[in-house]
Amino acid sequence: AQWSGYDVRYDYMLVRGFQPTTFLNGLILPTGFSSGTHGIPQVEPYGLERIEVLRGAASALYGQVPPGGILNMVSKRPTDVAFGEIQLQTGSFARKQAAFDIGGPVTQDGSLLYRLTGLGRLADTQINFQDEKRVFIAPSFTWRPTADTTFTFLSSYMNNESGFTGAFLPAAGTLLPNPNGRLPRSLFPGEKNYDNFKRELGTIGYSFEHRFNDIVSFTQNLQYAFSNTDSRAINVGGWADANQTLLRRGAVNILNNGHTFTIDNQLKLKLNTGPVSHTILAGVDYQNFKNEFWYRGAANAPVPLNAYNPVYTGFTPTSWITTNHTNQSLSQLGAYVQDQIRYDRWLLTLTGRHDSTELGTFNHVNGATTNRVDNAFSGRAGLNYVFDSGLPPYISYATSFQPVVGTNKAGETFAPTIANQIEAGIKYQPNGSPIFAAFDG
Repeated sequence: AQWSGYDVRYDYMLVRGFQPTTFLNGLILPTGFSSGTHGIPQVEPYGLERIEVLRGAASALYGQVPPGGILNMVSKRPTDVAFGEIQLQTGSFARKQAAFDIGGPVTQDGSLLYRLTGLGRLADTQINFQDEKRVFIAPSFTWRPTADTTFTFLSSYMNNESGFTGAFLPAAGTLLPNPNGRLPRSLFPGEKNYDNFKRELGTIGYSFEHRFNDIVSFTQNLQYAFSNTDSRAINVGGWADANQTLLRRGAVNILNNGHTFTIDNQLKLKLNTGPVSHTILAGVDYQNFKNEFWYRGAANAPVPLNAYNPVYTGFTPTSWITTNHTNQSLSQLGAYVQDQIRYDRWLLTLTGRHDSTELGTFNHVNGATTNRVDNAFSGRAGLNYVFDSGLPPYISYATSFQPVVGTNKAGETFAPTIANQIEAGIKYQPNGSPIFAAFDG
């Protein structure tokens, strides 16, 4: 996590060397401009029940994901038992935070449940003159009309505003020696009247489950999400003088608006064929993603800043130079089936999926429109054997497929990323323990 250094704007993560696709409740969130991180949403962890990291090629079930894996966040759900908590926190850098989480049954028979989670935060940061403001609210309710049917409504809204804390300083003075000394971690290389970051993230959807009998059950998950960001930053371009005291600077403005509608339909069957048991999962999912990305730089540059005796004079752009402004839309339809086969101590998992995607791009800079259609099959096969010791060795083969949202500097779309993965290892989970470990190679 945070492989790019301290930054309150985004959660930078790598899984097996790749930036994971972020999911909320099993459904993909707006991914934004893929060659940067400007549109990738940051989800408030206080509103989450748990965080799941699935490593490796996972397209067979989840569709367009990178070879490294996915990050799935699960929202807090209503509970059968009434509860409530209020938090008041303070901490370093004048941090002030208040949060609440309440919920429980509305009716005596427990057929209607609710939950309301909220948070507010004001804090400075380790970077001078850069603070953080956050408001988060997440209402949800569950309706159970029968013992076999459950409908859970989920929603959330977050408004975040901060300064530009992702300052990239020169190597000389941080990683390498500088004759003038080490640069302080608190150094703000921008301008107080210019640097700013704003983001809105909203989600609304539901999870519907119905059990027909002991063999067949159906689940439908639906979600609409949007993530809008407006980032103004003064970037450092190295040293402007031979004495390595003055920072060369440039000003940029980055806008990203992403919207995603996703629906996933799943049919599960549990059956036996003689001594062999099967858990079969078949599903169809659909995703529609729209994104506008705008990157522009100021025609004039801020004056160089003395890094060891900073004096801030303010900055106002005279005009803008747009280097990238694109509208993109991605639609994806996928169908998948999986069979988990158990025989004695053996567990064999077979998964197959077919995806059809269409990616359209309009480039505002040159007026060009491009369209790309891709069809791909992805699959997975895994075999486990469970010993009495609780050490099941396993071997698996999986493939992944990911249409790449975004364009290169010429405004051209990218070819999809595809990968093949072979993995073998040993898993271990002590009886009655929540601890789980895997060792792979």
